[in-house]
Amino acid sequence: MIERLARTMIVLSLLTVGFSMVCESSVFAQATDTTQVATSPATQRSDESAETSAPTPLYKNPYVIIVLLTLIPLLELRFSIPYGILVFKMHWLPVVATAVIANILLGPIVFFLLDKFLHLVLRIKILNAFWERTVVKIQKKVHPKVERYGVLGLGLFIGVPLPGSGVYSGAAGGYLLGFTKLEFYIATVVGVLLAAAAVTGVVFVGEETLGPLYHWLVKPV
Repeated sequence: MIERLARTMIVLSLLTVGFSMVCESSVFAQATDTTQVATSPATQRSDESAETSAPTPLYKNPYVIIVLLTLIPLLELRFSIPYGILVFKMHWLPVVATAVIANILLGPIVFFLLDKFLHLVLRIKILNAFWERTVVKIQKKVHPKVERYGVLGLGLFIGVPLPGSGVYSGAAGGYLLGFTKLEFYIATVVGVLLAAAAVTGVVFVGEETLGPLYHWLVKPV
């Protein structure tokens, strides 16, 4: 049952990404057609030559930046989604889809690293002391939810967009509490989807209710 649920969530995530890409490509095609009708042939030729001669560097690609921001601890999609929507002025669907997929894939990677390399890292005294302090905080936050709701409790901890929560701390909590890889992956999918819905909702509600003040607070540097 758990394995079927995990496969279903993976398929839904991939379908979301594909749908967002189709939507964005159709919008871009419509904008291109409109521009071609309004401009002269000479202008079209100059625009085409400029596009072919100056490709966008990979480090300036907005999707690459969104993925990189999502992979940063303490930020994750809580930061990358608002950044993509408000700073890059992108449509919310491809931004959310990109951040969600990156955050979901991050979970198994962190869990694998903890399982395989944590015992080597803890041989360093400074890192061991930091880990012990971190473990105490995470256990206090995660254990009540897991004790009551199990896998969904860990997913709720990952999904609540508050300081100290997220995939990184969720992976540490799941590892310490003896979750299997499949159970943690399900909790990651549930938590990331909850966080994405909450953050996206806050972005739109804040933009509508606060108006100019909201735009001044989030304006690009």
